[in-house]
Amino acid sequence: MRKRTGNTIYLRRRRTGFRLRRVLLVSIVVFLCAFAAYHVVGKVARPYLVGWQESREIAQLKKESAAIEAENRELKQRIAYIRTPAGVEAEARKQGMVREGEVALLVQTPEQASSEQAEAHKLANPTMWQKVVSRVADFFVSDRKPVPKG
Repeated sequence: MRKRTGNTIYLRRRRTGFRLRRVLLVSIVVFLCAFAAYHVVGKVARPYLVGWQESREIAQLKKESAAIEAENRELKQRIAYIRTPAGVEAEARKQGMVREGEVALLVQTPEQASSEQAEAHKLANPTMWQKVVSRVADFFVSDRKPVPKG
């Protein structure tokens, strides 16, 4: 590049390396500042972040504790009821017991009847593989008399 001053012409050298070094230096400084800021902010914000996480965990644990306490109250009420004569009788009837002299009746809902019929149908009509397995098992398990040599 040429620069004129009066009658003299001065040639100025291009400093391309200087620009590259300046850009590189600025980039490094910006990176180091960002790195330092990240760590400083991280150290300053960490206690707040931990406190926030712990408060969320405490709230969750309080909800779980309340649910467990409610379940505990219900179970205590159920125990108190079962200890009464009416509770003992109700629990015995749930297990299928009847008083002496009573006749027990079994009432089936349509869903129960259909599921029992389907199960009986499966047992009455085995699949091909069930028949094969049954025949192989019969072959090895059945009480066969040995054939006399003769």
